[in-house]
Amino acid sequence: MGSNGNQLTGLWFEGQKYFDHPSGDRPQHLSLPIFDETRTWLDVYFQGKCPTFTPPILLNDTPFRRTVWQLLLTIPYGETTTYKDIARQWARQLEASQAMQEGWTESGGCYNGNKKAPTDSSYLKSKNEP
Repeated sequence: MGSNGNQLTGLWFEGQKYFDHPSGDRPQHLSLPIFDETRTWLDVYFQGKCPTFTPPILLNDTPFRRTVWQLLLTIPYGETTTYKDIARQWARQLEASQAMQEGWTESGGCYNGNKKAPTDSSYLKSKNEP
């Protein structure tokens, strides 16, 4: 496990083919509360139970990877998904975000400078529906 002292920054399994630790070396297994919390989470999960908490995770990565991580965190316990489904979700979010920016600018610039413009996609759904 890797940590900044407060958040989990990496988790690798013994024998894992790829090991992506910034230092290139396996981190030392220090005794940190975040490691204890992570071990507890893993124990609960691998006992076939749904953990009631998630250890703090530092998602210090590119915006794209952080978005994918956030999508992964929405997968309900015990369910599976595919990379294709995750890609579709990401594309919908991207399209909604771009359409929101473009749609509000094109609709007379009402978003331009308006800090209280809607941030959900309900406007887009009603605008794009036949």
